[in-house]
Amino acid sequence: MTSRILPLLLAAACLAGEGHSHGPQPASAPTGPVVVGPEARRNLRLETARAEVRPLGEEVAARAVLRPATGSHAIVVSVVPARVTELRAAPGAALAAGAPVLVVQPLVAGAGRVVLPAPVAGTLLGSLPAIGSVVAAGQPLAEVADLSRLAARGRAMARPLPALSPGQAASVRVGDRLLAGVVRSAAPAPDSPLPALDFEVTVTGAAPADLGAAVVVGVRVGAPTSVIAIPLAALVGEPGREAVFVEAEPGTFERRVVALGRREAGWVEVVRGVLPGEAVATRGAYQLQFAGGAPAAADAHGHSH
Repeated sequence: MTSRILPLLLAAACLAGEGHSHGPQPASAPTGPVVVGPEARRNLRLETARAEVRPLGEEVAARAVLRPATGSHAIVVSVVPARVTELRAAPGAALAAGAPVLVVQPLVAGAGRVVLPAPVAGTLLGSLPAIGSVVAAGQPLAEVADLSRLAARGRAMARPLPALSPGQAASVRVGDRLLAGVVRSAAPAPDSPLPALDFEVTVTGAAPADLGAAVVVGVRVGAPTSVIAIPLAALVGEPGREAVFVEAEPGTFERRVVALGRREAGWVEVVRGVLPGEAVATRGAYQLQFAGGAPAAADAHGHSH
């Protein structure tokens, strides 16, 4: 049952898009079976998965952004007002700890030039100040981060706040990939007018190119129970009115409205609408919404056979 899910309402966005909302919905859903020919199936790169009985636990979910993990990045600053006189590194460069980043001339009588080094080993991010510019004491001049250590950071709001604690296992969905994570920290947000939780989840398997990516973090907070489950990717439609496309016969898909329950690690419980062993469309399910009922298969160009 949906009431068994522990939702987290986020400060900036809700989870309406989790696993089943993919932009504008079709004006009207297919009213009959959707027949997909072999060529159209290849073009859609249509994939299916079978509903199965598997253990799912209660899970809280929240949106987050992939950032350098705590302790894996540092800011380059000048301790006194200064003028930038030389750049020793370029954005995107891989630097060893202590490698020179830029040179400044302190605006103090008699002071010599100072080389500002990378505080940690990593990649130089962002842009550097222009040569000749004057910077204030403590002003961030450059950021160096170890991009092999990324973490999902976010703020979630719920009433009551979920009991998250360091060490809990988590799932982190980055686009179509599902990565493993562990809660590193979770604490009440001191600057929020409503109950809120700031959290950080370390991620295994994230690539440097994932920096800044929006992700969905899921953390199990209850004991698992065996239920009928399908991949979240199979869901189409709006929250509360979800449906799936079941492949009743090879190449023939029928749209079924489903009642959902708990969600965890890319899977969702189906309380009503799908039986174990039935195949549901996952990749390409969204496109099936725009296909009307057809007595014959459509090829890649929309022709009938």
